Amino acid sequence: MRAHAAESLPLFRVMGGLAAIELFSWWPIKAYRPCPSASNAGKRYQRSGQTLDEIVFKKNPAGGYYGDDEN
Repeated sequence: MRAHAAESLPLFRVMGGLAAIELFSWWPIKAYRPCPSASNAGKRYQRSGQTLDEIVFKKNPAGGYYGDDEN
C-alpha cells in the first residue's frame, strides 16, 4: 500500500501495521511510520505517543514501572 505525497506530507507519517489493512481498519491500535516522500523532501518526522515498552512492559519513561508504587 503506497501513500501519495499530498496525503502524507501534512503529518509526515503513513499508516502501518494491521490497521493499514482495510480488513483491520477497526483495530484500536494505530501504528505510523515516517513518510518516504516527506523524508526525501528533507522533512523531519518526530515520533509521539507511547512506546512499545510502555504498552507491553508498563515501563514508565520517568523511571521504574507503572504500578510499582501500588501495594
